[in-house]
Amino acid sequence: MNAHLAPVALRATTCLLSAASLCAQEATPFDVDDPTIPRNRLAVGVKAAFGLTAEFKNVSYPGTAAPSFDDGYVRADVSGNSGGKTWNWGYATDNQVNLATDSLLLHSVTSSPRDGRSLDLDGDLMPGVELTYGRVLKLWPLKNDRAAILGAEAAISAFDVRFTAGDTLRGDITRTTSAFGLDGVIPPGAPYSGTFNGPGPLINATPTSVNSGTIPGLSALDTELRAHVYGLRLGPFLELPIAGRFNFQVGAGVALMYANTTLEFTETLNFETSVPGLAPASRHQEFSEGEFLVGFYGRALAGYDINPGLRIFLGAEYLYLGDASVSGGGKEATLKLGNTLQGIVGLQLLF
Repeated sequence: MNAHLAPVALRATTCLLSAASLCAQEATPFDVDDPTIPRNRLAVGVKAAFGLTAEFKNVSYPGTAAPSFDDGYVRADVSGNSGGKTWNWGYATDNQVNLATDSLLLHSVTSSPRDGRSLDLDGDLMPGVELTYGRVLKLWPLKNDRAAILGAEAAISAFDVRFTAGDTLRGDITRTTSAFGLDGVIPPGAPYSGTFNGPGPLINATPTSVNSGTIPGLSALDTELRAHVYGLRLGPFLELPIAGRFNFQVGAGVALMYANTTLEFTETLNFETSVPGLAPASRHQEFSEGEFLVGFYGRALAGYDINPGLRIFLGAEYLYLGDASVSGGGKEATLKLGNTLQGIVGLQLLF
């Protein structure tokens, strides 16, 4: 439990118990063992989470690695690249052929303008539902034939989370150029794709040079973070009558959450200048992870008894949990559940 909040919660509970004790001194006769007093509570509520935040990080750009490139490939053929040559190669555009150096140029992007950047997002209302069972453990008789109640409850809940972000960023794109010797071979017109079994024109299977350079360009990114969050909470509650049919309840305890988090994004890189080969195509990727989170909760509710067996209530609940993260494709998203406030309204059966 949070070290700063624990003493506050303890003092609040102590005050409420003291208030119940003072009221009990003025109590009218009240039979706490009366079997007609409802001992069980079953409640269903609609929740809305406030204050949820998320962070998107661009860790790195996962560049294409040899033998595949953004605009071609040079792979092993059926002969195992006998003599250092292969016919299992391909390329995308004619300007990748450099006759002056007698070589084929293949390219791969290794960084984008987004690398190392992050973005913090605030969420809208996140809807959810909760089902709660409570059991009365002890009653203290109060005046006006009412009672202070100590009980315990367990609840299961579920709510959905969704964050979206999208923008275009200008900056330098790092691209690696690998040159493969043609040894006088005139490549077929682009686009060309050789096969594993061949036959076909042979080129060198290993590059004669590899160089990197920066090119100005644009990165367009659309990102979505989704999560299905399932919760279980256990803890005591204290209920006090206020006036008439109104009552007030506070509770605190342990919270356990399971977050099934999905990161989905589409990223497109475009060069601002004309260069050999092609810019990498748009990549659309999706990654999911599940994680258990343990923390605590505190809640306060105000209720109105429609009749002895039915109550309507509303209130707020504070959750303190850890963070849920998902990563892949050079991106990382973190759903921050460390300080979550939820509003709740619902109906409760007393029996």
